Amino acid sequence: MTLLESRIRAILMSEWDPIGVRGVAQAQDEYDDYVGPLAVLVRNGAAPDRIADDLLAVEIDRMGLVGEPDRAQRVALRLHALKP
Repeated sequence: MTLLESRIRAILMSEWDPIGVRGVAQAQDEYDDYVGPLAVLVRNGAAPDRIADDLLAVEIDRMGLVGEPDRAQRVALRLHALKP
């Protein structure tokens, strides 16, 4: 895992965490499937809105949740700021 991917992983767990597993030691890899695609977006300079759309799509389409646009936007801004 690259430094960028490690940072994305940490942000997903500490700030995004749509299923509330941040305090569960056995679940620290829960969001790893999303790290790679998000790293590609960050490396390619995707706009925060694009990153937020991807986070919301994961919440709604893959996790079956309602989705929280405000959280997705806040996390997207943090991810966007990680530009390599």
